[in-house]
Amino acid sequence: MGETLSAKAVGVLLETAPATDTGELVSVVDAWAAIEKAVPREKLAEALAVVGTEPVRLSPHLRGTGHVRQLH
Repeated sequence: MGETLSAKAVGVLLETAPATDTGELVSVVDAWAAIEKAVPREKLAEALAVVGTEPVRLSPHLRGTGHVRQLH
């Protein structure tokens, strides 16, 4: 569930245009408003807390390739 809500929020962020039709940059407040229409901030915070505690699982084809490194 956490991954789904997080992905939904990121999807909204990626779909948000960086600027309006008039060229005005979209503010962080406007971006959050768009995200909160899809996922309430409270639910997103809960989802991110769950995702943050889950171990990262790499696909077998990525292990040992150097494409993904563990952060210290």
